[in-house]
Amino acid sequence: MRKGIFFTLDYHPDLHPAPHVYLQETLELMELCDDLGLEIWVSEHHFSYYGLLPSPAVFLGAVAQRTRKVRLGTAVAVVPIRHPLQLAEDYALVDILSGGRLEVAVGSGYLSHELAPFGVTPENKHERFEEHLAVWRKAWRGEAIRHQGETLTLESPPLQILPLQKPHPPFWFSITRPEPAQAIGQRGEDLLTVPYIRLASQEELAQLIYRYQEGRRKGGFGPGKVGVAVHAFAGDYPYRWGEGKVEAYEPYRKALNVYLKTRLQPGARSRGEASPDFVWLGTPEEIRSRAETFEAMGVELLLFMADVGGLPRSLVRASLKGLAEALA
Repeated sequence: MRKGIFFTLDYHPDLHPAPHVYLQETLELMELCDDLGLEIWVSEHHFSYYGLLPSPAVFLGAVAQRTRKVRLGTAVAVVPIRHPLQLAEDYALVDILSGGRLEVAVGSGYLSHELAPFGVTPENKHERFEEHLAVWRKAWRGEAIRHQGETLTLESPPLQILPLQKPHPPFWFSITRPEPAQAIGQRGEDLLTVPYIRLASQEELAQLIYRYQEGRRKGGFGPGKVGVAVHAFAGDYPYRWGEGKVEAYEPYRKALNVYLKTRLQPGARSRGEASPDFVWLGTPEEIRSRAETFEAMGVELLLFMADVGGLPRSLVRASLKGLAEALA
């Protein structure tokens, strides 16, 4: 099972240093991830402190120069808000700068207050996603492009810069509901999900994965790759939800609550935000046991959300070492 850290870069002015310091500190954490063999995946967000990273490509270009071996990924690149040729060029450059370590999870975006300023609406975002992604993929194949669609019309010569990986870096599709999971499986795509956004239990996640693999079968494909992100903190003491030596994990639980309050517009809540199925606290051995359960469900890539809510970076560093040990 592949393992990594999913950095949302949620920012809290009362808990964090100035943004330029915070970003440099995050790069230092990513250097530690590289040393520990933990993949590095980053989010994309706009117009709120839910994520201080509006351009994953720019940031991953910097990460590529601070790391040497681990895979680097987006979770996710919000496709409808950017021109597809810009996406193709920017991420091709990241793949080159990283020595061919890029993976790209793509999505249409799910927060309306982030999409609206770019002219993206619930009515047009899916069509824009499909058209922009189709052009992006053609560009990465080195093709000249002539596209006329519902939301995009363009002509372009072939790109002069192409990814190092051939035919191109892996694409993942970000899905949080069973119905679209089956649809993207039928298309032969790979799946990345952050279950706490819409799912309330491990059983619902298992159903989503089942529907996805069922779609793969219907589409004539073999089993696809599944990636899942969970909140996690590795400590020195055994943990039982609501029992045991829970005070050792209180800093992470407080930080998680801070993070969850920023993740949506006021009044909005996710179904699984408090579910212990997607909040893993415990020793490396306990984390490993839970990871094995997910692996048995067909999860190939496990991402930990370990740096959230202003958790002191000293605790984050200690937890990263424990999480790496859990899946060593």
